[in-house]
Amino acid sequence: MRSETIPTVSSLLSSCAHPSHLPQAHARILTLGLHRRIPTIVSAATLGLLDSALLLFHFVRSPSPFLFNMAIRACAAGGRFHVALSLYSTLLYSVLRPDKFTIPYALRSCAALSDLRLGKLLHQHSLCFRCSSDLFVAAALVDMYSKCGDVFCAWQMFDKMASRDFGLLDIDDLWVRSQ
Repeated sequence: MRSETIPTVSSLLSSCAHPSHLPQAHARILTLGLHRRIPTIVSAATLGLLDSALLLFHFVRSPSPFLFNMAIRACAAGGRFHVALSLYSTLLYSVLRPDKFTIPYALRSCAALSDLRLGKLLHQHSLCFRCSSDLFVAAALVDMYSKCGDVFCAWQMFDKMASRDFGLLDIDDLWVRSQ
């Protein structure tokens, strides 16, 4: 009896010489059951194969907070801001709750879409879920308010930051917006 070596998701996705080969890789991933493994989705997301990662994510019955965070982060980084916010909404309607890793990427999407109303709602979520004092959440709030044109709230958030790590903030951008 010959045992077949099961390929990794990374090797399957990397073997695609052209984007048109991705459906074949997806089929192989699904038939081998690799879509149930967290590293599969993370591999696809980190390789920049956002559509692949999202497809695999949707096959997971009960995604963990980590998987939600990876999917939201990948969408925000890939410019799929509406999808990131849709995933955030799905997370809210599940039994899971956003955390200090989720909210900054959702805020990034609000900032990119100039959606101040939704950004303020996310600010309220950060307070409700007790992560507004996290440095990355606070920096994302400053950035969101600034990019949405509410410089007053951006300065208020900046003043409330416990630690002002200037490397996290684009102070020049904030200053230009205040002029």
